[in-house]
Amino acid sequence: MITLKANWNYAIDGEKRHFLVKAIRNRSVIGRAHGWFSPNAAFVVEKIELSERYRSRGYGTSMVEELRSTARANGCSSFVFSGVRPYNSGAIRLYESMNAVATGKPGDN
Repeated sequence: MITLKANWNYAIDGEKRHFLVKAIRNRSVIGRAHGWFSPNAAFVVEKIELSERYRSRGYGTSMVEELRSTARANGCSSFVFSGVRPYNSGAIRLYESMNAVATGKPGDN
C-alpha cells in the first residue's frame, strides 16, 4: 500500500501551474510524478520516477491519475506527455494507456 502526497503549488511560471506527487511506502519516498498545466489548456505529464522494485504494481498509474484528476478539476482540456525518451517504453505505455498523446521531442517543455 502506498500513500500519495501532493504538492499543488510546487511551482508557478506565468500561467503554468506545476504539480508534484510523491508515492510513499513505509515512510520512504518510492516515486515521484510531475506535470503542469495552464488553465483551459492541456495537462502535460512531464516526468515519472518510480523505484525499480515497485514498478508494474499500479503505483505509477496512481501518481499520474492524482495529477490528472486535479488538473481536470482546474479546467484542463486534454492530457499529453512530453520529453519522454523513445527508449522509455514503460513510461510511454503508461501514458498511452491513460489516453495521453505524445507532443514535442524528448526534452521539450
